[in-house]
Amino acid sequence: MKKIIFAITMLLVASTASAQLIKSTSVAVQKSAKKNYFAIEFGSGFFTGDIEKGGAVLDLSLRDTYMFHPNIGWDILKFTAQTGTGGFADCLDLQIKTGVRGMTPVLFGQSTIYVNAGAGYNYWVGDAGQAGGFTWEAGAGLNITPHFLVGINYSSVKVNVDTDEKYTVGAFTFRVGYSF
Repeated sequence: MKKIIFAITMLLVASTASAQLIKSTSVAVQKSAKKNYFAIEFGSGFFTGDIEKGGAVLDLSLRDTYMFHPNIGWDILKFTAQTGTGGFADCLDLQIKTGVRGMTPVLFGQSTIYVNAGAGYNYWVGDAGQAGGFTWEAGAGLNITPHFLVGINYSSVKVNVDTDEKYTVGAFTFRVGYSF
């Protein structure tokens, strides 16, 4: 009887050990993601906040991202230039930010969902003069492939044009981008 119990135990141990060697093809695995990459993004949307005449906003962003982990990264530097139509047609807002970026594991195909947040300094040149202030942003979207992304972004700037004139202006944009 002891030999039969020993044989059954060894059979169970051997069968569970060999199950660990089977390679599944149903699990999506991201292939050797790059640690450091450069990206360019284009955004179009509308202004919010302390603004008399709204208008559309256009922006162009360049960023350098370093991924500590396949799902967590640092946007080392992000340069953004925003301009608008309507009340802010003659303004140019230059921003420099740093922030964090998170990505989900691969969901389907090569797609992942991302979220990002950042903060920094902006320099505003416009009709009301030149000024600088604090800026922040938050966004989310879909990395369709490791190179192409679509998403939404909200950025806010605080500008002190004079001691009497202080503006808080936000920009809600829909984004498309490409990573190198």
